[in-house]
Amino acid sequence: MAREVKVLLTPEQQTRFSSPRKVNPAVYEAYLRGIYHITQYTEENIDRGLKYLHEAVEIDLAEPLAYAGRRQEALDIAEHMDASRAWFTAQIYAALGEKSKALDLLEACYRDRVPVLPWIRVHGGEYDALRDEPRFQELLKRMNLPL
Repeated sequence: MAREVKVLLTPEQQTRFSSPRKVNPAVYEAYLRGIYHITQYTEENIDRGLKYLHEAVEIDLAEPLAYAGRRQEALDIAEHMDASRAWFTAQIYAALGEKSKALDLLEACYRDRVPVLPWIRVHGGEYDALRDEPRFQELLKRMNLPL
């Protein structure tokens, strides 16, 4: 292809592109199962899909397909969630490192008095990326929760 469009490749690029990339079949299967379940857009299937995507990453941490799929699909889910699940969407954004978006949603949950919001204090690792953020700590204070 590069020869057809007259692209100049470095020797390193020529070597890299001279043979197809090998894909770990177990990673790819877990990835496909995860994508399938996530695109069903039910909370149960999203949970199942994320478990498969986690499995793909655990099988081969360096497999970019697992990371790319997990991030894109999670962002897709987050963008299509309705407002009543903002706390869940905030988990997705926090896990993806989108701290500002996650905190915006958590603050909206606080304004809307979402009953599950106090669980952010003790909930699993989903909010770990936010725990040192001043906005997160201020939110905990407003809810009279310990830091």
